[in-house]
Amino acid sequence: PRGKVTLTVIKLKQYPYKMRCLDILCALSMLSIAMAHDSLSISFSPDYQHYSIVVDEAVWLQSAPLFLHANNQRYSLADGNFHLQHVAHNTGTDATGDYNSTMLTYNATDGTTITCFVRQYARHLVFGQHYPQALQSTSTNDENSVTTAFPAFFFDQAPQTASDVGILAFKGGMTGMESEALPWKGALTGLGSGAADAGPFVLFTNNASGDTPQLGDSLVVSAFSNFMAHSTVANTSDNTVAFGPLGTITSIPAGYVLETVISLGQGVNSAVETWGDLLLAQYGKDRYNYKNDHLLQVLGYSTDNGAAYHYATEPNKTYEVTMVDEYEYAATQGIPYHYILLDSWWYYKDTLTSNRGGVTNWTAMPGVFPHGLEYQFNRTGWYQQLHNRYWSPLNIYATANGGKYNFHIEKTYALPDDSQFWVDLMAVKRLTGMRMYEQDWLNEQFLNTEAILTSATMGRRWLLQMGHGAATQGMTVQYCMSLLRHILQSVEVPAVTNARASGDYHPGNDQWQVGYSSMLAHALGIAPSKDNFWSLTTQPGNQYHASEPNVRLQAASIALTTGPIAIGDAVGLSNSTVIKSLCTQAGMLLRPSKPGMFLDAVAAHQAFGSGINGYMVSTHAELGPVRTSYVLAANMQATYNLQPSQLGYAGSQPLRYFERNTSSSIHTLSQGDSIPIATSSRLDFQYFLVAPVLPNAWSFFGELDKWVSVSEDRFSGLAATGNAFRVEARGVAGEILHLGFADQQGQLQEAKCTIGSDNTATITVVDGTIGC
Repeated sequence: PRGKVTLTVIKLKQYPYKMRCLDILCALSMLSIAMAHDSLSISFSPDYQHYSIVVDEAVWLQSAPLFLHANNQRYSLADGNFHLQHVAHNTGTDATGDYNSTMLTYNATDGTTITCFVRQYARHLVFGQHYPQALQSTSTNDENSVTTAFPAFFFDQAPQTASDVGILAFKGGMTGMESEALPWKGALTGLGSGAADAGPFVLFTNNASGDTPQLGDSLVVSAFSNFMAHSTVANTSDNTVAFGPLGTITSIPAGYVLETVISLGQGVNSAVETWGDLLLAQYGKDRYNYKNDHLLQVLGYSTDNGAAYHYATEPNKTYEVTMVDEYEYAATQGIPYHYILLDSWWYYKDTLTSNRGGVTNWTAMPGVFPHGLEYQFNRTGWYQQLHNRYWSPLNIYATANGGKYNFHIEKTYALPDDSQFWVDLMAVKRLTGMRMYEQDWLNEQFLNTEAILTSATMGRRWLLQMGHGAATQGMTVQYCMSLLRHILQSVEVPAVTNARASGDYHPGNDQWQVGYSSMLAHALGIAPSKDNFWSLTTQPGNQYHASEPNVRLQAASIALTTGPIAIGDAVGLSNSTVIKSLCTQAGMLLRPSKPGMFLDAVAAHQAFGSGINGYMVSTHAELGPVRTSYVLAANMQATYNLQPSQLGYAGSQPLRYFERNTSSSIHTLSQGDSIPIATSSRLDFQYFLVAPVLPNAWSFFGELDKWVSVSEDRFSGLAATGNAFRVEARGVAGEILHLGFADQQGQLQEAKCTIGSDNTATITVVDGTIGC
């Protein structure tokens, strides 16, 4: 039955003449664990001093020594002040499956105790540290270290496979926007490490050379619990990678558990998604729950960094007037904004730091919104995504300053530690129209707050309280300037629906590149958010003294994210055609089924030198069994032949494609054919639509004036027979859809269809005639 555990205990006596029999017992017990699953296993030495990670009988990783820091000293087996006392084996079942477990209990001469365990599942391993007693003085005084190392591995030798091995290191802020794939040699220096950069990584193999790599077995390694306190440390001095509590943590409470997971998969994308499945199952979060977030379904207007009105207004006008002017201008252009993102310019801040300071009072300043945020909501009907940053020690909410909520007050930062604070804060702002809370500056809050850095539990509690407060008011949360530990922690916070996956927008910059950060966000059940952009190349009088030459590339990239889409134009300076290419007439976003992500061959080229040399992401929309794919390729440094199998199509499936940014010619793919990708820059990027040939020998390319031309947000119920085709469309009455098909000869056929009074339309092709 679920949860049943069978336990066997072996007590290790410290008598050398008894070890020979014990060696046999240990070997037999571990043989039964390894034999149960021949794809991924852990193999212990007879004395349990060493262990190896084995994939299909090949050793991939070998253990580095265990150590523990407590009572202001270091304990280790090598130093002789730490000893293995018990080994126990059990079986059980949890949210991620059936497992066999090995538990190792270590004691020091002064009574300090820790139990380390490994749970072996069918295709993943969970390593854990359990602290049966509270430990004090655990800090190493180094945020780039760990207090306890288990597991830990040597990285001086590559995995013993017949294939080349690469490493994809997720790292950097904004959901890992600095992530990169690396060859094994020298990869240790490229791993995300320590308080600021620790994150998941993928070991992956390549079984072929040439343009089309064949990636094989992969291991994804990451934190599995207590994500805010968990750290990964890559140490180039001894070529090891260790996992454990952050080195600045000063004490660990009794009963505390910290876990690390190793997940077996195939390739890169599939392996990362499989790993994400484990975390989502463990914490009960639905990967696609974010699609229910209203602000991720509709078009928005932004005042974030890079937007026309970031710390700027129309000349001689308040923000209140400027935002109403934008509302009225958008209405004249038929631009259907539903919400507005208000960045940090509207509330009170201190002057204690150089970056415009911490929040003292999260209330609209009268000089910005003279009539308040609620007036703005009532005047425009736009919901609000409200930005917030780190808290000032001078904030009005803390009991230390006369408020009624518990805060940790430090020199230049403060941190709320009061669940009711978040409930009350969200409740007040819901009345003004807020529906999404944006927590920005997460990295600054974490790295500069002693209350978080020294605690095994505070970081997690802070984010859980925030998420709970939002959920009680029916709101969602966006993370921004996050570290990877924040993104991992989001699996425990259902209210977090999206996170920034790009840097801040500035006209002409490359923050449209979100291939790896989208992959990580998707795996963990949040939508990747690309920052705002301008819809016109030139915005006269802008504060950045810049222009945006890549408007179409910005639009194509954001269309494929599944995240929020918000425009940053000035009043009177919007290209409505560009904006409307992202949504329906009513402002409902047209999204793919999942975010556009780097193809595996991008990682292969970075690691091995063969594959896609440039930026190429793909995704798809699925209407029943019919998959329409989208491929965005930019900054291609070499040509590439893209195989349909790389997009998830069977080799025998007939397909058609056309490239819609620089051409409109339709091409038919026969078995064995590939899609030729040319070299390109930003301006002449390529955007491919790929659609199957249906039983009636036609292909459906959807709305030719939309980037996601076939979207589940627009179409449903697609069916085709030998001589007929049918699909249902949704919209607003009178909306005109510009549709494209390929006929039996592969020629483009266009038609216009008007949505009926019931907000639907039925589109048919019967005996070669298009009907609506």
